[in-house]
Formats: sequence, structure tokens, C-alpha cells
Amino acid sequence: MRIVLQRGSAVHGVVRDADSGEPLEWAKVSLEGQLSSGSSARPVLMSDVCDSDGRFELWGLPPGRHSLFAAAADHNSQLVQIDLPESSGRVGP
Repeated sequence: MRIVLQRGSAVHGVVRDADSGEPLEWAKVSLEGQLSSGSSARPVLMSDVCDSDGRFELWGLPPGRHSLFAAAADHNSQLVQIDLPESSGRVGP
């Protein structure tokens, strides 16, 4: 048996307060995928907690369209769509 693993993509960025622009330490960022075209369920593929500079990085991710969900205490959450490339690469600012 031969097993071949493909390097996944990475997503990185910074979560900031909308009013002050200050980084949000402890904000949680999750990458959601899809089970199938007929399902409304969105399983969490991976998540990270922001560091003191509001930075996060998710890596080893499968290609395709995903939802990136960010949430922090006392803040409104945000959901954005991202498209990850077929080959390994980094997506972010």
C-alpha cells in the first residue's frame, strides 16, 4: 500500500475590534466546511484562538469554498466565505 499526502493550504489574519481597531486576544476563528450539497450542517474543520496581537493561522486545509467564522466575547460574530486553492498556498492579508 502506498499513501500519498498532499500539503494543504493555510489561512492567516488578524481579528480587530471594529471601532477601535485594537487586536482581539482570545477571539476564536473557525473554518467550516460542507457535508454535502443537500445538507445545511457545517462541520468545523479546524479552529484557532488569537494571540495577544489578534493573529490566527489555520493550516493543512483542504481546497474549495469554506466559511471562516470569527467570534469574541462582547462582540458580534462574523462569517465570511473564502476559496482555498487546489495547491498548497497561504490565504490572508
